[in-house]
Amino acid sequence: MEKLTNYMATIKKQVQKHMNDSLRPLNVTGAEAIVIKYLQDNKKCRQSDLAKNLDCDKAYIHRVTTKLIEKEIIKINSQQELSLTAKGIKISNHAQKAMLECKNNLKEGISEEEMSVAYNILKKCAENSLKLNTEN
Repeated sequence: MEKLTNYMATIKKQVQKHMNDSLRPLNVTGAEAIVIKYLQDNKKCRQSDLAKNLDCDKAYIHRVTTKLIEKEIIKINSQQELSLTAKGIKISNHAQKAMLECKNNLKEGISEEEMSVAYNILKKCAENSLKLNTEN
């Protein structure tokens, strides 16, 4: 199990590095890209929706969205709903290309059957991890 967690940590680190490197010319971090992608997929939402659906702390989401508003990538309306600006849509499209490149690279040389086995193993590990804080 230790090897599995080490591999997952390596993948996470390398994906974050790739995304940060890809987004650096746009002055956007990986964390900001996740919020941008969520808004691209959901059009409008409140900060509380982001926190809940991205499983993040509300204060963290507030900091990220404040930066994105300052960069004029997202805007907030009178109902406190966030949405992408035209600049945000362009960045979202660039981020999606970087994510697709990353996914394709990760899947290279892996068969559909191997992907299915890996998916099932990771799904079970994720389900088991949810029990960590509910047992006792």
